Amino acid sequence: MKKRSFYVFALYACQVKPEREEDRGGMMLWPMVVVADTEERAREMGIEAAKKEYPESEGWGNYAATANTVKLEQLVKIVEDLLNDDGDDDPSGEPVM
Repeated sequence: MKKRSFYVFALYACQVKPEREEDRGGMMLWPMVVVADTEERAREMGIEAAKKEYPESEGWGNYAATANTVKLEQLVKIVEDLLNDDGDDDPSGEPVM
């Protein structure tokens, strides 16, 4: 069995056939996370979610998904940071790269 990975996405959808002309060119951008066997499958899952949320029947199209793999070590660090969060809004914390 192939090891699965954790992917973070930016999903895009454009309004190509809006009900109102002033809505033409409208764009939606939102994040998504997926666990999948391959980046290709993760992208497919992202596009499926975009089409469900913003369907072609409502004038949406031009779907795209940009995927980035998040390493297990990064996930562990993120979870540890969240578990140890004392609620202080100190902006000096280091980003997880």
